[in-house]
Amino acid sequence: MPYTESITGSDYTLVTRRNNSLSPLGLRMLFVGMFLLFATVAIVFMWVVGTWLILPFSGLEIVVVAVVFYHITSHVGDYERIEISGDRVSVEQKDGRKMCKAEFQRAWVRVVLEEGEFGMRLLLRSHGREIELGRMVRYDERLALAKQLGRHLAE
Repeated sequence: MPYTESITGSDYTLVTRRNNSLSPLGLRMLFVGMFLLFATVAIVFMWVVGTWLILPFSGLEIVVVAVVFYHITSHVGDYERIEISGDRVSVEQKDGRKMCKAEFQRAWVRVVLEEGEFGMRLLLRSHGREIELGRMVRYDERLALAKQLGRHLAE
């Protein structure tokens, strides 16, 4: 599961993280391998066939792949941390360089499952404010996460 729980006395902490199948080093090695492959194909076609126009397009291809890999590596450390302690619920979310923190009173916060434009959303609501949770977990895990949060909020 892409989330971890810890219970200490009456405190409850839940952390969700992205499922990163490659480490940053693995991503760099994959990029270097792709760069070498693209460059080799471009140089071979340029020398053997004489199609020199392949060089700018191969360079553009490498730039596009580099931008995609940069985006992936900038989100490797993303997480959501939900902490229930005493009469407060605090949520901390990191998405790329953006950090978001919210705090609610435990007695008033509600766990809400809502159909959204791209599937089901898990929300914490209180006094007209809401924050979306579970963006990094699958649909079935989001349902389990909602049940766990509801159970710990009711305790």
